[in-house]
Amino acid sequence: MWITGHVVDDHGRPLSAVRIEALDAGARRRRAVVSNVRGEYVLQDLQPGEHTITFACAGFSTVERKTDALTTYVATVNAQLIRRTGSA
Repeated sequence: MWITGHVVDDHGRPLSAVRIEALDAGARRRRAVVSNVRGEYVLQDLQPGEHTITFACAGFSTVERKTDALTTYVATVNAQLIRRTGSA
């Protein structure tokens, strides 16, 4: 199973170098990747079931998304990160 998606900032611009981590709710396995210059990412070889997806980048809020029990081969999870107040 795969999870793909896009990460953007609060102005809708793609964010690169965002760490995206999937935690498998059942087996407690983690898989992490980093978004590319277009804000795209792909998490591959995930087990079917529920996952918690965390998006983290310096200077931005951390976003967490929970998936339902994944039953399709590819799921899409997008995120918008908000710049923290006082960050350049």
